[in-house]
Amino acid sequence: MVQGLLILLAVFMVVGLINWFSLRMMKVAEAKKAKWRKFFWYIYGIIFFFSGLLNWMGNTEFHWVYASQVLFGLTTIVFNFLGKIETHLE
Repeated sequence: MVQGLLILLAVFMVVGLINWFSLRMMKVAEAKKAKWRKFFWYIYGIIFFFSGLLNWMGNTEFHWVYASQVLFGLTTIVFNFLGKIETHLE
């Protein structure tokens, strides 16, 4: 019971921090928002790539899920570098 309550409080704290951060980002200039979005897509691609890579290397047999995760992470990084992922709002 206590462990469940601690998990609930941790989830509320994380959601509260995300809400606080998103409210602060609403007041930031559009150029800075585009920079943060570009940074987010790089981090997202890197995490996705390494997550798939580590899961793939941890198994002895081939899994399409892990291979596609690595490919998707790499594609996200390359598309972000080439500017194909839109980072500004209209």
